[in-house]
Amino acid sequence: MNSRVERLLRWVWLVNGVLLLALLVLGVVFTAGAWIVDLTAGGEGAVSVAPKRDAGAEEPRTALRYGAPETVRGSATRIVLIRRGQAGRASSVGYGSSSPERGEGPIVNVGFVDAGGGRLLLDRPGYVASVRWPGSTTQPAGTTGDTLLRSVVYEMALEDGNGDGRLDHRDPGALYLSALDGTGLRRVLPAGFTLRGWEVREDGYLFVSALQAPAGGRGGGDEDRLPQRAFLVGADGEARPYAALDSLAGAAARVLEK
Repeated sequence: MNSRVERLLRWVWLVNGVLLLALLVLGVVFTAGAWIVDLTAGGEGAVSVAPKRDAGAEEPRTALRYGAPETVRGSATRIVLIRRGQAGRASSVGYGSSSPERGEGPIVNVGFVDAGGGRLLLDRPGYVASVRWPGSTTQPAGTTGDTLLRSVVYEMALEDGNGDGRLDHRDPGALYLSALDGTGLRRVLPAGFTLRGWEVREDGYLFVSALQAPAGGRGGGDEDRLPQRAFLVGADGEARPYAALDSLAGAAARVLEK
């Protein structure tokens, strides 16, 4: 009887070992696949900021793609999103960077066209994650209509935060506003704050959520420990602390500490 029990136990341990090994292998394959997909997406959806080569060296120009200019409600100006082209893929109109399955490269600039001609938003490389304006036809589900916007709103990365020589979704993005005609570009949040999200309120104000980095330091290492702060942005583009909401969050934190 004991020998039978021992053999049964050996078989049970063997089966468990095989199953555990199979799970470990699947986990490694899944992790590696996700890393490769993320790396590939970052490469296609990236804007190079590497130093240019010698002036005498020939450097191929980046092919750019754009759709028809769109109406900006409340303005005589039309807006056009300018994307980096992707070899072998057709371009299509969209409002965010980038959608490889639809043949879209990342948004690298935004143009504004009116009776007087046209102008570019940026005079430097940038990775534009999203653009919203009064009358834009796409918006996150459940949010207030963009008809209430008083400015053009951009989520952009203009600095190579991780030092890899390119701008993409891995670099810290920031919130920017411009007038409806593309002039007066300005960053919304003060230094030391990292954008977490934003939405349009019914009164036209922007509600902006941000994480505050430690004094004299940079956030991102352990975001779970960074305090959240709220701001309201009015027609003048100034980000004012939403003190009432922040005080409620502080009170809730003290309740948990009891």
